[in-house]
Amino acid sequence: MTKVVAVISGKGGVGKTTVAVNIAAALVGFGRLPVVVDGDLHSPNVGMQLGSPSLPVTINHVLDGDHPVSSAMYIHPSGIRVVPASISFHDAKKARHEDIHIVVDGLRNGSDLTILDCPAGLGKEAKSVIAASDAVLAVTTPDLVAVTDVIKSVQLAKDLHKEVLGVVVNQLTPESELSMSNIATLTGLPVLTGIPHDAAVLESLKIRHPVVFSHPESMATLRFKELAALLVGDKYECGFH
Repeated sequence: MTKVVAVISGKGGVGKTTVAVNIAAALVGFGRLPVVVDGDLHSPNVGMQLGSPSLPVTINHVLDGDHPVSSAMYIHPSGIRVVPASISFHDAKKARHEDIHIVVDGLRNGSDLTILDCPAGLGKEAKSVIAASDAVLAVTTPDLVAVTDVIKSVQLAKDLHKEVLGVVVNQLTPESELSMSNIATLTGLPVLTGIPHDAAVLESLKIRHPVVFSHPESMATLRFKELAALLVGDKYECGFH
């Protein structure tokens, strides 16, 4: 049965969606079948990041009972299977986060990994998405504010009895406020990888294509591939899998 991993953060803007999408892209490159679900029904980013902001059937329609989850699944040109959320303000107002487990249950078979892009923060929306997962992957930037907030999100996951896989440090530079070892000490969790602040990632966001495919030789791509392999129990060495 498919493992469901929620990608969480304490605050917005740390690159949570970028991490979720590029893990999936790396897995596609490995011949795996991942699915990315936009669990942020109020501020969805997955479809936006992949260049398909408005689609006829979304996770919102599934939660309303109008469509099966298969109708809301799309295949991005990269090969990533995506279940996007609606960008409509009307749909956001009546979004039913508490029923998101229905969508997740509908994806339990037929994929290697289901990745939930979780809303930031500690509200009921984030709680519902985390509750629907089997495990969480925490994403932070290397600064004290973001790390302090991610610690709270991790505690929420623990309170819900979810496995915490570890921390991904995004936008890492030599001048960062905190090092990876600092963050490991502060969170009490393993830091699985550090994604460098990479111009290739910024360019990939502009062209709406995962950096794993748009810039296959970038350092960020290498880190995403290593992380994806780790999540499915494989080993990745540069250039080989």
